[in-house]
Amino acid sequence: GGTAAANKLDDYEEGTWSSTLSGVTATSATVSGMYTKVGRTVTINGYLNVSGFSSGSGNLNFSLPFGPADSSIDTNGLQLTYHTGNSAYNHTSPYNGTNVWFIYTMTRSAMPASAIGNATIMFNGVYQTT
Repeated sequence: GGTAAANKLDDYEEGTWSSTLSGVTATSATVSGMYTKVGRTVTINGYLNVSGFSSGSGNLNFSLPFGPADSSIDTNGLQLTYHTGNSAYNHTSPYNGTNVWFIYTMTRSAMPASAIGNATIMFNGVYQTT
């Protein structure tokens, strides 16, 4: 409330974004979702969909709507967690500008693209941009 300049929200944006899921050979491998950016804080809600999976190489990764402020796995603030079967994954590590990859929770190693198979995964998270 109020009318003072200090109360004015001058950097607010809502939108959608989509990305190709890298490292996967499939009929369709996409990521899409919605984001809200308030100042430097970005909240994302989205889903990853792989259908017609045939192979994977390298590490599973996709791009975010805005580049993260910090590319360190320990300080970027992005925690997108999902569970499948008996495995838990954290999607935490930005690299190469706006791209991020999935990290196994317990070992902190990158999830190989070959591990995804056909899947639909919903996720959400919050991170800081520059």
